[in-house]
Amino acid sequence: MNSENEISKKSFLQYISVIAGIGIVLFSCIYFRKAYKKQQEIEENTVFYNQFSNNDYLEFAKKLETSIIDYNPDFFDNKVNTKSFLSFSDKELRESFYKRKVSEMLSPMMKFGSIIVEQIRPIGDFRFTRFYKKEGIPHFVYRIYDGYMIYFIDFTVGIKDDEPVLNDSYYYFSGVTMSKNIANIYYKTVDLDQQYLSNIETYNKIRYYNENGDHERSYEVLTAIPAKYHDALYFQYLLIAATHNSDEKLQTVINKLINATPDDEKLHAYLYFIESVYFGKSEIIETRINSLKQYVGEDPIFDYYIGITHISNENLEEAIPHFDKTIKEMPNFFDAYFDKLYSLLQLKETEKALEVLTRMYEKFSFAEEDMTLDLKEFKTFINSSSYRAIFQDAE
Repeated sequence: MNSENEISKKSFLQYISVIAGIGIVLFSCIYFRKAYKKQQEIEENTVFYNQFSNNDYLEFAKKLETSIIDYNPDFFDNKVNTKSFLSFSDKELRESFYKRKVSEMLSPMMKFGSIIVEQIRPIGDFRFTRFYKKEGIPHFVYRIYDGYMIYFIDFTVGIKDDEPVLNDSYYYFSGVTMSKNIANIYYKTVDLDQQYLSNIETYNKIRYYNENGDHERSYEVLTAIPAKYHDALYFQYLLIAATHNSDEKLQTVINKLINATPDDEKLHAYLYFIESVYFGKSEIIETRINSLKQYVGEDPIFDYYIGITHISNENLEEAIPHFDKTIKEMPNFFDAYFDKLYSLLQLKETEKALEVLTRMYEKFSFAEEDMTLDLKEFKTFINSSSYRAIFQDAE
């Protein structure tokens, strides 16, 4: 015969089993309801965006690219769906004075075409690298090279007035979407968050320091901002400042940004690529590039960066074929020619260097004094009659 204690224990266990069973059923219902709603949303997106074919989207992406390459950004600017980036409906704009003022204030930031054109002048480069769909929604990835750093932007495509438009953008440089950043600006400003308003003033100072090449001052000012006030713009400015400072500072910032975004694998792939380039990790650069490619697509500029890492390790003969590959695919990319020229001069391949320089001058027509300044460490070369003849023959 069971004791009362044993009966009580048995009843308790049965009660727990029933509760656990109910919990599992409820969890399953919630999970499958969310999964169903998500699947339904994906199907609706697929139907909506299928009113244009993939070829239509690719044609639109290439037109955006051409508008930047031709330094005529109006087409790009006009295809930005400002309301989507701001996340404000017409009703919200009518009813909120603050939202209208924020919209007016931030609208210049939406002129992506004009901003990119200014960023790549005079020797930068811009390229469409990937089209894909996620959850039924089309995305375009573009690469920007400003003559120093390389950036990637992932644009979310929308449809407005029966035409494709750009609805949002994700920055590999900071790991945030523009709409999220703007929402943050709006709510912090409306709440009159004094530290946030102070941050805006600080960023204005940082821009001034960067424009004047005072990156060390930028880094000092940024690192003085308390951690609890770090936002997306903070990491963007900090990474720029660190790349112009010491290797130790850059490594610290990369580690900090990775730790702050534990789930953002595509940002991590970009940061690991940057790390490999700046620290000349030629032994792993191709592995890092392959990891990044799954997010941003193929790009001949990657060969250029492989070549750069070989130069960092004085593997000049291994660097040159990578510059050649970039030149073949990007015949107007000045830096690939210059770094090939530099490598040949380091190897004392004077005749080949003269051939490259002649080709460069015919293609880019730069001033002799500018090139002489860039090659000042190769005194014998720049003082030779063969070198001077390249410029004299063209006069």
